[in-house]
Amino acid sequence: MQDILSPAAEPQHARFHRQTILPPPEKTPQWGGADAKDAAAPRGWRGVAAAQEDWGELNTGKGAPALFVLDAGGWTVTKLAGLPEDHSCGQPVWTPDGAGLVFVAWPHAPLNFPATKRRLGIVFCYNRPCSLFHAPYAPPPAASKDAEPDAGAADAAAEAAPAEDLTGGQLLSAFAPVFSPEGGRLVFLSQDAAARSGVHSGTVSLHSLGWPSSEGGPAAKTVVPVIARPASPGSFPGLYAGGFPEAAFLSERVVLVNSQWYSQGVALAVDLETGAVAPVTPLGAEHGSWTVQGVCNGVIAAVASRPSSLPELLLAAAPLDLSAPAADAGSPLDLLAAAAALSAPSAWRPVAELAVADLAASLPDAAAAVEGVEAVLMEIKPTTGDKTLTFQSVVQAPKDRSGPCPVIVFPHGGPHTAVAANYYMPFAFLTRLGYCVVAVNYR
Repeated sequence: MQDILSPAAEPQHARFHRQTILPPPEKTPQWGGADAKDAAAPRGWRGVAAAQEDWGELNTGKGAPALFVLDAGGWTVTKLAGLPEDHSCGQPVWTPDGAGLVFVAWPHAPLNFPATKRRLGIVFCYNRPCSLFHAPYAPPPAASKDAEPDAGAADAAAEAAPAEDLTGGQLLSAFAPVFSPEGGRLVFLSQDAAARSGVHSGTVSLHSLGWPSSEGGPAAKTVVPVIARPASPGSFPGLYAGGFPEAAFLSERVVLVNSQWYSQGVALAVDLETGAVAPVTPLGAEHGSWTVQGVCNGVIAAVASRPSSLPELLLAAAPLDLSAPAADAGSPLDLLAAAAALSAPSAWRPVAELAVADLAASLPDAAAAVEGVEAVLMEIKPTTGDKTLTFQSVVQAPKDRSGPCPVIVFPHGGPHTAVAANYYMPFAFLTRLGYCVVAVNYR
């Protein structure tokens, strides 16, 4: 069971949303003998619940999640009204005024596979249809301390007007909703191309919806479309992301998202008005892979690592061109120039208090395993098929090798994913044993 508590966007922070699994909707019939305690015949028995399809993978045996609201003022828990039937609901966020929730709902019957009613997995299958919904939240009326719970009122609330589908008429996939700092934009990601084509994990698109939304109002704006093919070798390959960092906005106009840039994990800044995309962490395999953790008071926190170095926390000041209020007023913004300051390694400083003072003295074996890795990024030109677009392999080998060493080839899954050039303990372990590890990022 997954429980998520998140405060409402209101001054008193008195309400929290909770995602939890619903109990079985009905009991099974009674089988066997009499149910009377003192009867001579064998007692009857019931099953746990009627058999239901589940999502499989890591959710085998679990029911469908739903959304509840905990009011910390009266410590009451209320199921959010209007949830769509035969859907699993999750990823809730409060609306800027705290009067409702925007959430993601996955239909149990896959819309892109109408021949089956089975739930075909959701953890590793990103081409599952889903939509964003908005449901208002009305606090239940205050009850006296000694009053009995009103089950009828709870049922009536659950059967209230259905939640508004914000994206179902436009996109076959919408997830990871976040509101901009001033609440004027609802930003989210979409695997619409994957859901329509069946591709397991393609590039995502990024969208923006003006808020508050109105029924029949403007459709969501496509900020960053799906990139079917990079414009040139080494150019922007598209977004490969499953969500946004915590506190992801540099301003009302600029949002950060972690993605994959060929064989490197990077953080990107996206201009929500023009769709311009620019790296805000250093590019190049020699700099390893980066993941932005969040933004607070003009400071960006990120974690970086290389195959030969452990992860470390680094901080950088957000450029004024990206975080100043003037950047939100519709004035021109040269995102590439502003982000260039962050893409320089000198812009980032490690947090000294978290650094390991002397790894070789405290953990000599671990230090040898990390420092004994030599990593290179190989560019490979195909000899068959499309020969114009190269692909890469991340190669890790022992530094102290004196000749050829045995090779382990690591083919990743996906297939539209990639192995990043970062620290990965199993690869470091195999390299320490004398193996050369080749992780091929095939197209």
